[in-house]
Amino acid sequence: MTKINSNINLLEIAKKIYQPLSIRNIAKIAKFLWVAKKYKSEIGDFNARLSALNIPVTNEMLGTVEWPYIHNEWDVVTKFNTIALHYEMLSEVNVKLTQINVSPCLQICDLSHLSPGVVAGIDYAKWFTREGELVLNIFRDDLRVASMAFTLGQYKGEVVAYVGAVQGIHGGVPADESLDIYKKLTKNFAGLRPRSLLLEVLKVTVSKLGAKKIFGIAEQNRHHRHSYFGNNQNTKFKNNYNPFWDEHNGILNKKMGFYEISLAPAIKDLSEIAAKKRGQYRRRYEFIESLKEIVTLN
Repeated sequence: MTKINSNINLLEIAKKIYQPLSIRNIAKIAKFLWVAKKYKSEIGDFNARLSALNIPVTNEMLGTVEWPYIHNEWDVVTKFNTIALHYEMLSEVNVKLTQINVSPCLQICDLSHLSPGVVAGIDYAKWFTREGELVLNIFRDDLRVASMAFTLGQYKGEVVAYVGAVQGIHGGVPADESLDIYKKLTKNFAGLRPRSLLLEVLKVTVSKLGAKKIFGIAEQNRHHRHSYFGNNQNTKFKNNYNPFWDEHNGILNKKMGFYEISLAPAIKDLSEIAAKKRGQYRRRYEFIESLKEIVTLN
């Protein structure tokens, strides 16, 4: 039986990760245990850091011994340190969010005064588990219209937020219906499209958590493009993140594999905007400015 300490039984964890028990999954379990054994010390340190915060080490966290997390080139030490540091920093500013994986969605912003049924909220979504510890969403009623998975981190002594996923409405909603929802929300928010709206909410949110900037994962470094998922990942995904970051004045740091995004609101001088559109942009900018007051993390 493979143990790190009395609290972590890697064999049991591997059996839960790789279900059902089959010949193929037994091979995966054996590989996981072989890799984990090499990182026995790192796993022990990781567990100690989270235990000091009374935060349980989940199967998904320990799975990063083998699978990628946020960035397809991060090594095991970087992945463990990023996750542990996220919870250490978050514990200092918002304990409630450290428990989000066992709690209901935390509504942080009611936007229904502009669009019926629309709110922003933070929750834990298992399908984003390799792309961030928290998921910020724009909901219309129960539908996730836009989502960003993020993890707090540290870069050159500053608190930052790493964004590992930028997603829209899931594939279960017909394309024409999704398009209609996007159009209505864009109109209601003075021309601000849902994902752009979400980014502005994220800027305010992470600022309230102490971050100084956002690092959005570059397309070529998304976790999906790791060899863990096979060798045909380069052409599999239609949603290229780079144009989105470019559109929002992101600056690509090729060495890091992230786009650096300023937390400053995306506001132009009205004199640079065509006269017939200035009213719409004025309303948009007033709304973006109001987010500082209406976004609450309590």
